[in-house]
Amino acid sequence: MEPMNIPVPIESVPMARFFVNRASIVTHMSDHLFVHPEAQAWATILPQWHDLLVDATRRHNERSRLLQTEGISHCELYWLWGEAIGQEIREANSLRWMACLHNDLFLFFGTRAILIVIERSGNEWIIRTTFIPGLGNPSETKEARSQCQPRRDHFRPTSARHRRYRRYNEQHSKENQQRMERERNWSELEWYFHRVFRPAVRFLRNEHNTHRTSDGRIYISPLRDYRLLFPRLPHEIRHNVQFTTWREFRSRVGRMGETL
Repeated sequence: MEPMNIPVPIESVPMARFFVNRASIVTHMSDHLFVHPEAQAWATILPQWHDLLVDATRRHNERSRLLQTEGISHCELYWLWGEAIGQEIREANSLRWMACLHNDLFLFFGTRAILIVIERSGNEWIIRTTFIPGLGNPSETKEARSQCQPRRDHFRPTSARHRRYRRYNEQHSKENQQRMERERNWSELEWYFHRVFRPAVRFLRNEHNTHRTSDGRIYISPLRDYRLLFPRLPHEIRHNVQFTTWREFRSRVGRMGETL
């Protein structure tokens, strides 16, 4: 598996390599596509892999195979993933949901809530990371990588006893019952908006608001550049975004109907 090149509709960045090498591809794929709850969002974005990514046992087994083969077993998934990233970059550029830092780093955020960071490395551009913010704890990823270990999947296969215990709690919690009843009536698109897009916007808002200097200015460091994106989102998205508003922006980039 060799890194592919993805076109970028920016004159100074005509092409970006989708991660620097195979090891980086495998790490990012393992830590994002195969980890709950982010895996649930990627399952919707990549319908060809939906059934596998939403099933904890199958996802665990497939992730193990990915790591054992160093990515060779998942070339098809990598290319489908890259295709989705290319689409998101084009849409983010069209909506101007993007930011730039010193002409060396570009950030993109699209209607499917995929955050993409492209960084200059010498004479070429590299996609440094791509993930869906707001799903999971970023510190877990950092800790796992510092220990050279895969990020923990919170929905690993469990024993029959634990599954029965979880079902009992779900069935007897009034709050869970109300939530489940409400979500049962959602379309796939409504689920994605409430469970993926809104948490992602919330993440960007928090990044923007919680990193300021004593005089109120936004502090930007090379490792914490996600906060640049929030001010670039339109007012309707930044402030109490509604499903109908999100759907309108989707239509502007040609995403119509009830599927992603």
